[in-house]
Amino acid sequence: MKPGPIVAIAFILGLIAFALIVFLNVRRPDPLADARQTGDPARLVQATATIVALRDTGSRHNHNPIIEFKLGYTNQDGRDFNAVVERPIPALDLSRLSPGKRVKVIYDAQDPTKADLTDPMVLEP
Repeated sequence: MKPGPIVAIAFILGLIAFALIVFLNVRRPDPLADARQTGDPARLVQATATIVALRDTGSRHNHNPIIEFKLGYTNQDGRDFNAVVERPIPALDLSRLSPGKRVKVIYDAQDPTKADLTDPMVLEP
């Protein structure tokens, strides 16, 4: 007995839904994509940021929770900025992260509101 067309359509829709879930959970937008594409090293500036808040997004990447960081940092002109960055963090490293800890970030000198954690993420003492 052959499966009916409803079963085949349900199977195909299930595959599409699975592919979308995987695609949406794996892709992490790069806030510095424009700055990286210019090839101008002066446009990407490193700074030390303070973790203002942390939140588990509920998503996972390679079984690691994706954490949303709210960061505060000062640019090279002395102005304060905030950024929100998402990054998968190994579960064993979560205990080392808390508000008030300092991390290295890289930001776009032309648009300091765009920042990302350095890779690998370096914790300041």
